Amino acid sequence: QVAGVAALLLAQGWWAVVPMVLLGLGSASFVPVQLAYVSDQVSYKTRGRAMASVDMAFSVAGIVSLPIVGWLIDNYGWRAPYAILGGLAMLTTGFAWRFLPEAPGTGQPRTTGSPFAGFKVAAKTPAVLYAVLLAALIFYTFAGFSTVWALWLNAQFTLSTTEIGFMATNISLAELTGVLISILFIDRIGKKLGVQIGFVLATVFFLSWLLLPHTAFSSRLNLILLGGVLE
Repeated sequence: QVAGVAALLLAQGWWAVVPMVLLGLGSASFVPVQLAYVSDQVSYKTRGRAMASVDMAFSVAGIVSLPIVGWLIDNYGWRAPYAILGGLAMLTTGFAWRFLPEAPGTGQPRTTGSPFAGFKVAAKTPAVLYAVLLAALIFYTFAGFSTVWALWLNAQFTLSTTEIGFMATNISLAELTGVLISILFIDRIGKKLGVQIGFVLATVFFLSWLLLPHTAFSSRLNLILLGGVLE
């Protein structure tokens, strides 16, 4: 992430795609390892609550920072937030390196053999294959949603960057609500049932987007509710 931010501050035109890919790789490689690390720290019966608690950071960051980001872009250009992001990435990297406890089993001898042995076993498990397919579809949908909604609002209703930042705060508040609901109920009702309920609700809200009149109020409301359901 730090390398991607540093390059993005210098890139011009289409060359900005390269550091954006680095930023994406940084996030994509960090999140699954983070989830595995958290899973190693807690028992299965409380794992949903633990993972949702960590994921609260995503929503809280949006609530706090996105209006500031909109203001920074309006007043200092789009590069200013990335400079701050790079500094925060360096700070949190050092914090994680210094203070996070080791995961259970760290330091034990590594197993010999092919590094893909575990992958081959997992690939033969139907539940794993279905989960990977579902996760890929959800991630594709979520990435499309998070990429397009701000551009669409700006084109449809000519909102300023600051107004879109406050809209992002509302979506982040809905996401925080979704996380809190997960913390309270996901381990109680069961993780499989929780996935099924979330998937059905997300599908309903996406389909409702095709049926609702696209007024400024209805569009904002649906985007807010959709953000909460996806989270």
